[in-house]
Amino acid sequence: MSQYYFKDKRVDRLAQKRGYTPGDIFYSPISLWLSYYLLILFTASTTVGLFFIDYWVECAIFLLGAYLAAAYLNNSFIVTFDQLIVVNTNFPFRRTKVYNISEIEDIHISKEGLVPGLLFAFFIGSGNYVQVNTLHKSKRFYCICLDIDCYDENNTEKTLDDLHFKLRVKGIRVHFELD
Repeated sequence: MSQYYFKDKRVDRLAQKRGYTPGDIFYSPISLWLSYYLLILFTASTTVGLFFIDYWVECAIFLLGAYLAAAYLNNSFIVTFDQLIVVNTNFPFRRTKVYNISEIEDIHISKEGLVPGLLFAFFIGSGNYVQVNTLHKSKRFYCICLDIDCYDENNTEKTLDDLHFKLRVKGIRVHFELD
């Protein structure tokens, strides 16, 4: 039986449009968060939904805040022969950041630094990030739906472990702090 993996086809289209192929794509799809979120929302609305009917404005603001948090914290990565491309395809945080492999001093892959209780309120389970350090600056990119390797229980085909090994092959010093 084959396993279904979440993908973000918007990243595929962007990579093809801008010529970032061939490259390995490490997805952090917001559709994964959205599917869990809608399942929890449906369960809550059918069990205690009548309580929230008077608070529909507050619920709408909360839903918007939850989406904005998840959209900001979901970045995907494309590794080509000589570049690392960080892509966020989620509205309103659409951005693409390109790093030449030769400019990168080191990379930290970790989950420290985010307040877990705050994220849990928005149904965000982890605060995984990839921090890219160059000679002049450092930038942290969160990828909450790109997780570590869980043997056969992953939601995406490629994991943070795969990204770690791919970057090491490129000669980049990677500090992997998710073990």
